[in-house]
Amino acid sequence: MAAPGQDRTQNAITEKEFKILQRLSTEIAKTRMKKIVDAALSGRSVGNEMLAQEEAEFAKVVATHVGDYYRFVDELVLGGISTEERAPSQPAEARLEVVRFLSDFPAIIGVDLKTYGPFKSEDIATLPAENASALISQGVVKQVHFSEGITPAPQPE
Repeated sequence: MAAPGQDRTQNAITEKEFKILQRLSTEIAKTRMKKIVDAALSGRSVGNEMLAQEEAEFAKVVATHVGDYYRFVDELVLGGISTEERAPSQPAEARLEVVRFLSDFPAIIGVDLKTYGPFKSEDIATLPAENASALISQGVVKQVHFSEGITPAPQPE
């Protein structure tokens, strides 16, 4: 049988170890959250297979809000609308853009919550405009204009 002093010492050690585990768990959760947010801000996807269900739901919500914000900024820059004129944001029905990837790029979750990719250099893809805009600004893709590379058919005389 252990002496009473040993029991108190063991309890104090156990309590200290528990507090260390709590702190480490909190730090890991915060780090994972920051990675999800950073990925959404840069238009990248975090592999859902690596996330807990709650984290995957959080990633979807963050991607949607980031997309809404990018859409808002685009509207301000392009249209100069005031916040009173702005309609409530509507998820999903996104305008699409055709882009060409300049280098290999991992899969992303679009603002429409669909997975796109992964992509190889020179791949052509149709992405939601908000995601395309973010990738264009990062120099990852180039917008494809349909007139590029198309030579007009000879006209009969």
